[in-house]
Amino acid sequence: MAGRRPLRIILDLMGEAASATDSNRLASLVLTMGMALGAAVFVGVTSISTTLSSQVSDLFDERLATTITAESRTSEPWITESGLESVRRLVGVDAVGILGNRVETTVGVRHTTATRFAGARLASPEALRVIEPHMVAGVAYRRAHELVGVPVALIPSSLIETVGLSGIGQQIVVGEGRYRVVGVFDGLERRLDAAGDILVIGGAGSAARTPEAVVIKVAPGWGTRVAPVVAVALRPDDPGQVVVSSPLDPEDFRLSVEESVRATGLAVSIVAMVVSGLMLAVVTASGVVSRYSEIGMRRALGTPRTAIALELMIHSVLVGLRGALIGVSVGVVGVTLWAERNGHRAMFDLAGLGKVWLVSILVGLVAGLVPAVVALRVPPVTALRS
Repeated sequence: MAGRRPLRIILDLMGEAASATDSNRLASLVLTMGMALGAAVFVGVTSISTTLSSQVSDLFDERLATTITAESRTSEPWITESGLESVRRLVGVDAVGILGNRVETTVGVRHTTATRFAGARLASPEALRVIEPHMVAGVAYRRAHELVGVPVALIPSSLIETVGLSGIGQQIVVGEGRYRVVGVFDGLERRLDAAGDILVIGGAGSAARTPEAVVIKVAPGWGTRVAPVVAVALRPDDPGQVVVSSPLDPEDFRLSVEESVRATGLAVSIVAMVVSGLMLAVVTASGVVSRYSEIGMRRALGTPRTAIALELMIHSVLVGLRGALIGVSVGVVGVTLWAERNGHRAMFDLAGLGKVWLVSILVGLVAGLVPAVVALRVPPVTALRS
């Protein structure tokens, strides 16, 4: 019997705490909703961050890790066909091309007076294999264009109306050069900084006279291996004059994105739970004040102060667990609906869901300390008089 006494005391205290919860349904409802809101935000934010992190990993096709750019430190001509051929022969290299720097120049349709300023840059035919424009009309480039000797251009879809282009095949004036529009694109697979520029292939317009860079497409996993030898391949006589941009390591990129998203989600969740805990502490402390007479009577009848304090803390924990149950349910359903609506695969951190219950218990204990301390300091005579 002596071994069962502590358990019986705890069960009695839990029953009294539950009775106190049911006796003031409005306050209990407010407390439960507050904790449920905190738990729902915790589950929602952590689950959404986990889903987004997984989505980034799934959608990341290593485009950043398959692009290498080489530029010269000087403005002197430095690209040679032999250097480009040396790069093409490197293991892991899929394509090598020349891409000019962006130049702001006037652009207009031939035989019209309307012009506007737009960005333009030279692109060799092989460079199009590297940057891979997303064509929405026409073609990117054909060998026939080179055989005929007609300088051609690709124009972004965002410039069609402003330039006044009415169809594929029209000639546009870019700076001092004339180019026939053979295609329209709405984005690039690589070198996204050039997605809004007119790409001219061939000709001697102002866009073709800008300093040039060598763009290289490599196979996944070969970026960090090819980059160190690109300078030597392009300029074996003076590799120090070549600046090579090393690609990002895909695994490092994934981990950095996932860590950033999860850290942000965790910070928001912690704030939500802390606010819920503070609200629980304030409302529970107010409930202690309203129960002064009851507490004083129980103290006068010989109830230990620790028993009263434990009851208040158990009451806070029960409210926290009830709120956690509602919040977890709402959070799981909400994240699932959000993922289905946006075409994602909902992912839940099981360890995070378990932490919700642990955090709810801890928040309930901490929030119950304040009213427990208040109850311990209530003199029976003062409480009875109140």
